[in-house]
Amino acid sequence: MEYIKPKKLKQGDSVAVLSPSWPGPYFFPKVYENGIQVLKEWGLIVKEYPSTRLKPDASLKNAVLRAQDINDAFADSSIKAIFCSIGGEDSIRLLPYLDNKIIQQNPKILMGFSDTTTLNFYINQLGLVTFNGPSVMAGFSQMESLSKHYKSHVYDTLFLAEKNYELPSYEHYSEGYPDWLNDNSVGKINPIQQDKGMYTLQGSGKVSGVLAGGCLDVLEFIKGTSFWPNLSFWQDKILFLETSEEKPSITA
Repeated sequence: MEYIKPKKLKQGDSVAVLSPSWPGPYFFPKVYENGIQVLKEWGLIVKEYPSTRLKPDASLKNAVLRAQDINDAFADSSIKAIFCSIGGEDSIRLLPYLDNKIIQQNPKILMGFSDTTTLNFYINQLGLVTFNGPSVMAGFSQMESLSKHYKSHVYDTLFLAEKNYELPSYEHYSEGYPDWLNDNSVGKINPIQQDKGMYTLQGSGKVSGVLAGGCLDVLEFIKGTSFWPNLSFWQDKILFLETSEEKPSITA
């Protein structure tokens, strides 16, 4: 398969912010608005859709509406990227309602992690490069509390069109965020901890391939459905996995 890499962003571009899973912006609007402010400071024009700030009951009952927002964002030629507000555990319900033709004919950046794996992984099967990265509420909202190297890594991924890019190795990490019910926690992260960076668990040498994967828990949602890829998809792939808040821990 020939994968289509979306065009890089530039200042002044319009981007969509959607809530395809958990309605986080309704529960924690200040955390959400803080993440939106970062996107605006990066020179982006933010467009929300009908499902972006839906109340919980309305969101749960409107999987079709949430899927339609994805279709509409891809169909809108003025939208150059789609960012997810946060993850959750519900976006698997959207897949039957996605318009594959619209998505394939309008490639653009799609970024998120956790439950957004459902969208990233499936749309990647349609031939588009998707981006496993921060969400508005979990990542962008805390951008100023994270290291300058992380901030530049995310920015460069979105705005620079480098043919080759080396993933950075970090000496520190933070696991989770302070209680979002406390307004003083907005934009903050839990204490920094020492990290030993990248290391090899087993094997040696160098390999090459196309990255595929996402949140391990969410891949389990897709496995066994008609949206799971056939065996040929896995040829020459490098599998990457992200864990959820459940387990294992980062030190396990």
